[in-house]
Amino acid sequence: MNFPSKDKLINIESAFNNARYLDVLKQADDLIKIYPNHKSGWNALGAVLMKMGEKKKALNIYINAVKLIPEDFDIYNNLGKVQQQLGHLNDSENSFKKALELNFDNFYTHFNLGNTLYHLKKKNEAAEYLENATKIKPNDFYAKVNLGVVFMELHKYEKAKNIFQKALKIDSQNKQIHNYLGTALLELGEIEESIIHYTNAIDLDNNYIEAWNNVYYSIHAGKYLKPYEKEKINTILNKKIRNLNNIQLHILNLKLNSESVEFFNFLKKNLYIHNKNNKLIKNTCTKLAKKEYKNKYYKNDIINLLHFGRSGTGLLHSLLDNHPEISTLPGIYLSEYFDTSIWENITNLGFDKMIETFINIYEVLFDSRSSKPVPSINRGFIKNIGITEGMTKLGKYKDEFLYVDRTLFKKELEDLTSSFQYLDQLTFFNLIHTAYEKASKQNEKKSKIFYHIHNPDINANINYLRLAPNSKWIIMIRNPIESLESWIFNYFNEGNYSKIVVNIKTMLFGVNSIFLHDVNAVGVRLEDLKENPKGTLSELCKWMGIKNNKSLYSMTAQGKRWWGDDSSTNIEAFGKINKSKIGKVFTEKDRYILQTLFYPLSERFGYVKKDTKKFKSDLKIIYPLMQEMFDFEKELAKNMNIKNKSFIKLGYYKYLRVILQERWSLLNEDYTYSNMIKPLLLPSNLSKAVK
Repeated sequence: MNFPSKDKLINIESAFNNARYLDVLKQADDLIKIYPNHKSGWNALGAVLMKMGEKKKALNIYINAVKLIPEDFDIYNNLGKVQQQLGHLNDSENSFKKALELNFDNFYTHFNLGNTLYHLKKKNEAAEYLENATKIKPNDFYAKVNLGVVFMELHKYEKAKNIFQKALKIDSQNKQIHNYLGTALLELGEIEESIIHYTNAIDLDNNYIEAWNNVYYSIHAGKYLKPYEKEKINTILNKKIRNLNNIQLHILNLKLNSESVEFFNFLKKNLYIHNKNNKLIKNTCTKLAKKEYKNKYYKNDIINLLHFGRSGTGLLHSLLDNHPEISTLPGIYLSEYFDTSIWENITNLGFDKMIETFINIYEVLFDSRSSKPVPSINRGFIKNIGITEGMTKLGKYKDEFLYVDRTLFKKELEDLTSSFQYLDQLTFFNLIHTAYEKASKQNEKKSKIFYHIHNPDINANINYLRLAPNSKWIIMIRNPIESLESWIFNYFNEGNYSKIVVNIKTMLFGVNSIFLHDVNAVGVRLEDLKENPKGTLSELCKWMGIKNNKSLYSMTAQGKRWWGDDSSTNIEAFGKINKSKIGKVFTEKDRYILQTLFYPLSERFGYVKKDTKKFKSDLKIIYPLMQEMFDFEKELAKNMNIKNKSFIKLGYYKYLRVILQERWSLLNEDYTYSNMIKPLLLPSNLSKAVK
């Protein structure tokens, strides 16, 4: 075989390093013509195409190369990387494994194969190859981090702890590793140590939201500990974060005192004061605001929709979707829109660029097939939301998707915003709806906005309540135990104990959420909506102030037939609730404990008959049962390959016991929850207790 000269290879490398990509293309192409059986030209051509964003062309280059040079390790390795980036994960796995057959000692191939296997949900195999990578390069930071993450998801918390500790020796100032290590320690029930590392992460970045969110669970679980251990925790907190003048500290305090109206009102006031980005943005154009224009398109009536576990919010949204008086869009995409950081991002480049920025953040709003992540709770992100919400399988034959011309939307929104001297977050939100209606050829004169806010985090929720204090709230309610069991069903099958515990807490405290204590809110039973739609929708329309239109009896998304989200496809609007998941998680004993804690809500909404004497007796009976493992926890421990005596040491086990104790203590004292959700009043012949 002839080999290209060293000078030619140096020239290509120099052109590549200096970003002269067209030169690389020509030189690499010439090299392939002269030396088709040598890897240099193929690798150079593939690499420059990747740099230029031409991934599919790079893929074809490497596929052709392996046909000509089937025994070359580099070609297979590069092919695997391209396939990985294109999402062709099975092909990527095969290419990396072929590369390892040719050269087993290459760090990058083990590392990349481990990552590919992780995304294929082959986590045990992923751990194996990432461990190989750490053995080949013991001081590689990223291999250790990724291996630790895989160990966490495999419930191998001790191994994860050890690997994160080693990663910290490489980079002790890495906030993410402190956060990861804190989580591993929390899972192991080492509460004090977990708080140290979470607060270390916060020391490194006072606005590190993930660490602020996580430290709450450790501090709350710390209530389970003995007095001297609690004192140690208080010392750490006083030293590390309690002297911070930081809005996240106020949010943390509200979480820890979630029924305190005083903390809530303090935060509502201070969220705005502390956040300099929660501001009006000035129109830099010459056009001035016209009052009549604002009156025409600014909708004061906003009706918000919240969930209560797995309670059918998507169904109600789909029924209200095509109503002639309701302006709505896939609001669940914008669940975190009112987080102050979102407004900062939208306005960061000034008035003239804010529409483009909004469109870029919420790309899925204009094409539901987009995989681009949207902001999610606790400043995380969620991708493929259009797909998971069923917006890509619309219409009679499920062959349509939600689409709005973004160019037309931009033009309409520019026309609307140009007549305002100043815009705030709520006004812009209003105008987004009007522009969306216009761009999708809907009736732009609709009088009310229906906002499927779903499950906003504290920042977004409080900021929204400050901006729209007179909006109305609908909470979809379902039999609490059935709603909870359906909500955690997938997490139970995945062995995701922390998610299960968080969801139990969310529902137990959702019965009297502090966020709804002084707003116009009503609870609508899913059972009533499905089994008595005419009566329920008639009363709901009266409460909302809209006409009972025939559109209310069809499930649609922007007028197209909607079939349900990804987890409940082919649902029917009306009839009996699907209970296929009920009884798959909770045993009779589990249900008895939880039903007792949900009793005040269940009695208020007619799921059980009022029996105060039995309720008081049940409270006494469940107290010792709460201190033991639930049956679902025993099953989880078995599936997670964790012994029961180790399971009860887990941080989230301790956290759940604190939550149960707090709810029980309140009920044992008052026998009810204050400020509970009020039900939508139906005619007596429609409101029947579910037996």
